Amino acid sequence: MKALIVSDTHGSLWNFQTVIEKEKPDRVFHLGDSHNKEEEIKVYAGVPVDIVRGNCDGGFSLQDEIVTTVMGKKVFMTHGHYYGVYSGISQIARRGEELGCDIVMYGHTHVPDISYYGKMTIVCPGSLTEPRQERRIPTYAIMENTEEGKIEIKIVELS
Repeated sequence: MKALIVSDTHGSLWNFQTVIEKEKPDRVFHLGDSHNKEEEIKVYAGVPVDIVRGNCDGGFSLQDEIVTTVMGKKVFMTHGHYYGVYSGISQIARRGEELGCDIVMYGHTHVPDISYYGKMTIVCPGSLTEPRQERRIPTYAIMENTEEGKIEIKIVELS
């Protein structure tokens, strides 16, 4: 199984469509700031999609947090703005711990990162449309099962 993790598309789905075509995921996680493009995202993805509300999303049809299971792992997803992610991951990591999660996914910073908090993996895929890391390259994350039966999460630069 392959899951695509994206965030902060800010209403532009051009790069999202490109990534869907390239990666052909089985599931998509969108970590907020879709700018009310949830329906278009679901149509383009063509696979199950989980989307949380970001600080730039208007309506109240989206949840601030989702806890789900994928590939046998309990996943906590949120945009991150309620957890001070610009200052570090400790608050969001503690919330993931409270929820008993194996993986925490967040956005908001537009900077890709994979960190570890005990045995918990914490991933921010960066942004597909407004990257803020040094080289300003759009990024996303891929989560998939390895041949050894483990879960691998990696950050991918859009080329």
